[in-house]
Amino acid sequence: MSFWMLAGGQLGKWALLVLPALSAVNVKPAVKPSVASGAIAVRNAGFVDITPRAVLDSGEINRAPDGLFYINAQVNGTPVRFLVDTGASTIVLTKSDAARAGVLPDNDAFDQSADTAGGATTMARTKLAHFTAAATERRDVDAVIASEGLGVSLLGQSWLSQLESLQIKGDRMVMR
Repeated sequence: MSFWMLAGGQLGKWALLVLPALSAVNVKPAVKPSVASGAIAVRNAGFVDITPRAVLDSGEINRAPDGLFYINAQVNGTPVRFLVDTGASTIVLTKSDAARAGVLPDNDAFDQSADTAGGATTMARTKLAHFTAAATERRDVDAVIASEGLGVSLLGQSWLSQLESLQIKGDRMVMR
């Protein structure tokens, strides 16, 4: 019996043992929450459906195909889609979302620097008169506006930390 016949037979046995075990492994992409999460979502936007699936009256949302959670909220009565980003310290609006909500300041207000996955950018502080998400309304909410680098607004800890609870159960996020 040749070496290759013996080795081939052993490889076949190993394949029969290992392949069924590997097929049971559920691998999901690991995304470290941060301001960078928004940039990751933007890069994937052309390749996956990231339509938000939000049930605002109960605060339950489904995980999107890209592995992240998005929620529909209202900024001063204007619908805005947010990436739920537990690693972001505050609410961050894209420039276009801020303009639609009527809170876009002039260019001189973008005087704070920030590093994002998309590179360095400047930010402007703002106050949102009304902010509603997951059936929770807040008034006079602090937020920042990114001058560039984000393709989706971020719902960060300044709002999330005010919730009674935030849980991820499988592919659902529950906010109370």
